[in-house]
Amino acid sequence: MKKHVITSLLILANISLARGGGGEGPVQGRYNFDFKSYIVYASNSIHAECSDFLGTIGSGGDIALRDFLISGSESNRCAIESEGTLFMRNGRVENENYRRSCVATSRAKTKGTERRGRRNYKVDHNSIQKQIQAYSSELLEVDSQKVKKLSITTHTLSGVLKLDLDQEEIIIVEFLGEDVSIENLTVDTDLSSRRIIWHFPNAKRVSLKFSGVPLSTGRHVGMPGEFVAPKANFYFNNALITGKLYVYKLIGLADSMDCRGIVSGQVNPHDK
Repeated sequence: MKKHVITSLLILANISLARGGGGEGPVQGRYNFDFKSYIVYASNSIHAECSDFLGTIGSGGDIALRDFLISGSESNRCAIESEGTLFMRNGRVENENYRRSCVATSRAKTKGTERRGRRNYKVDHNSIQKQIQAYSSELLEVDSQKVKKLSITTHTLSGVLKLDLDQEEIIIVEFLGEDVSIENLTVDTDLSSRRIIWHFPNAKRVSLKFSGVPLSTGRHVGMPGEFVAPKANFYFNNALITGKLYVYKLIGLADSMDCRGIVSGQVNPHDK
């Protein structure tokens, strides 16, 4: 694979990471998209209730959504790209561009869901998953004066976590455990979400709940940054991420059926 600088975060740090192509294709009938074009990508599957994803989402397996909003952000791309079966109930897939409002799967089951169309183009999900694995591996090895690393060895993180930078351009918060719980964590930072990476290289399970930058700061960003957990079943409940999310399996189950407030999870684009 060619070597590229793949994010604005890592452009700042002059880190060159391996990735596949940016969607020129298709090759053998499948498009090889850059994994960074997804706001959420889960290699295995996505199961989310009462959740909003304000960008393109994808999975190498099934996607099941209830009471949701998906808003695609990539030109000439569907808002949802699934290799497996797509189940949608009581939600909206929307964008002003028809081609970005569709779902890319040949197997879709919907009930009470508004969307504008379905396209059956195929995505090279195997390549996307390899890109994410390569990205995680290089995050582990990165050594640069422009990158600050903060290693977390505890299994549960709560309380207050202050994130700041001196001369560095990026901070990587690296969790070394296999089972990680982030709950009731106050993140003290005024950094742009583009300058923060939450990395879980070994995790098989990650839980995120009731955490983020306090609303009293005026920033409604929740947990700012990019979450990279390529091996993990990622559970979120009452969680807001402003950035991106790359995991093995995404599970966002609501505590109730009425979906008042953020009872499962939401992922918004980077804030600044």
